[in-house]
Amino acid sequence: MNGTHVFRPRLMILLVMLAVSLYSGIGISSSLFAGEKETALRPIRQALLKSSRFAKRKDIAQATQLLDEATQQLEAWKTKYKVAPEDRTYKALLELMEERRADLTDSNEPKGQMPERKNRNSKVSFSRHIIPILQENCFSCHDDQAAGGLQLDTLAGMRKGGKGGRILEPKNPKNSLIMQRLIATGERRMPKDADPLDREQLVVLNDWILQGAEIDQFKVEEEKTESSMEKLQVARPTGNETVSFKKDIAPFFARLCMNCHNDQQSRGGLSMSTFEKLLKGGESGEVLVPGDLDSSRLFRLTGGLELPRMPNNEARLTRKNYEDLKKWIEEGIKYDGDEPSEPLTSLLPDEAELARQRFEKMPEEEFRKHRLDESLQIWKRIGSGNEPTVVETDHFLILGNVPEERLQQAGKWAEQSYSSLQTRFNDSEKPAWKGRLAVFITADRFLHGEFFTYMKKGELENYPAGIVQVTPANATAFVELMDSGDQPTGGTPGMQFQLQHLVTEAFLSRGGVKFPDWFRSGMSQRIVLEDNTIDQKNVWARSLNSRLVGSIKKIAERRSKNGELFTDGFFTPAELDLYGFALVEKLSRYMEPKKLDAVVAAVRAGVDINAAFTQVGVPNMDAIERNLVIELQDRAR
Repeated sequence: MNGTHVFRPRLMILLVMLAVSLYSGIGISSSLFAGEKETALRPIRQALLKSSRFAKRKDIAQATQLLDEATQQLEAWKTKYKVAPEDRTYKALLELMEERRADLTDSNEPKGQMPERKNRNSKVSFSRHIIPILQENCFSCHDDQAAGGLQLDTLAGMRKGGKGGRILEPKNPKNSLIMQRLIATGERRMPKDADPLDREQLVVLNDWILQGAEIDQFKVEEEKTESSMEKLQVARPTGNETVSFKKDIAPFFARLCMNCHNDQQSRGGLSMSTFEKLLKGGESGEVLVPGDLDSSRLFRLTGGLELPRMPNNEARLTRKNYEDLKKWIEEGIKYDGDEPSEPLTSLLPDEAELARQRFEKMPEEEFRKHRLDESLQIWKRIGSGNEPTVVETDHFLILGNVPEERLQQAGKWAEQSYSSLQTRFNDSEKPAWKGRLAVFITADRFLHGEFFTYMKKGELENYPAGIVQVTPANATAFVELMDSGDQPTGGTPGMQFQLQHLVTEAFLSRGGVKFPDWFRSGMSQRIVLEDNTIDQKNVWARSLNSRLVGSIKKIAERRSKNGELFTDGFFTPAELDLYGFALVEKLSRYMEPKKLDAVVAAVRAGVDINAAFTQVGVPNMDAIERNLVIELQDRAR
């Protein structure tokens, strides 16, 4: 596909309407009327945005008043311009108002029996405040069943985390997996198949983590006792095996066997709830003997070599199940999970992993349709009330409410940046993002703010930073920015720089690879500035030093130790781009120019970023950070 291609889904309808208006002699006046009609919606949308902000501050009365005013204005607009009830803009705004009103109603209702706190600064008690929330919302799945490998009704389980890793990062709610899953949208949100936690519960959990996630007393159960059974010898893979217990055996064991062989119903004395119990066997003794098919009774029963044949119902092993089980026993019944005592079900892929596998197998054309459908749905969710204009290029899907020519120019800038990145990182064998990268460009701060709200980024900051979202397998891949014009100012770099900066961030993060936010932002800006098409001495670039000096006092007050500026999530959205660039520039002085690219490659390969900088010869990152802070403080005096 070369050049750009524009979707015009309602072009024929618009042409017919235009012809009718011209024929009737009112074309010009209708155009003016339409412009006036659209302009009249601005105060309504602004009132909605203000209402959302007051709701976040828990000022429900003011938020409700603004929402009432917006509703009245919308009805007056509908009457004045003779808008039909089925008009898309009217319906979309009305639905958005109804959703906001429902949220306000929920926020105003009295909540459960959780003890009251005097204010946000008061101490959160794990036993008094957190345990009731977990019991109400989490224990039904995350007890002995340990869905996703996560058990929350024991202290050990809380500390260990689940399949996705640790769930708590003390003093850092943003990076705590438990908070990420509780506020997620779609299939990733927890609790699964239940109402989300209310605002008050989320605030309590957030504050508890912010205060250090201290556990004063675990009232449910202090510790589970260790298994009283004899410690069994568990063979581990050597790397030469052709069958994996975790990937090939556990899934059909769980599906076909565990209905009858679990802790509650262990027929024949055999429980398969854990690998450890499977090795122990049942009333007749061991059912698996490494390397010995004839002595492995489980194999003989499932293969029909001994009666009664198992499973003892209509279900049967497939040919692949049978061959995998046979080979697994021959290879020594190796276990490639974490702990043999963990639930067998915790080894199974969760919904996120299944989704990742599905997207990895999805053909490119089907993926492109998915990206378009998802992008249009996101645009609808942010409450714009109008369909976006859509422009396609080879690697990008550009959507927005700016003029079509502007979107086409953005497509050219994005492709230019993408080509340069492929050359720089020698990565042109396959597209960076299956289905292309979606690029949302908004014309005003209202919609830009709605994207921040949609992505749970918090209050819209003064600096019009954008959003980057790239998930594993590219299931979701988009960036968002506001069109700030072409001319840089003291606070904005201009749309070309901002767009190419975000595209570069998305490229570094392709496939869902996680970089610390400061490095991803700073490295991306450095790459764009190295491009000859960007004026490195423009007014925005020249203002960086004064902005750093002007903000260092506030940063230093939050900083409690050397190296803390290198912590992911330390900076607000308004601070991130400025300090990310400053940190990367400072680090670059301690290495050869091309070594930063080596750091990128190392992190993408799974190396911790501190280790990656050590590999390229950076002596002491904490000392470098401390020197930067002192240098800026001295210049601020």
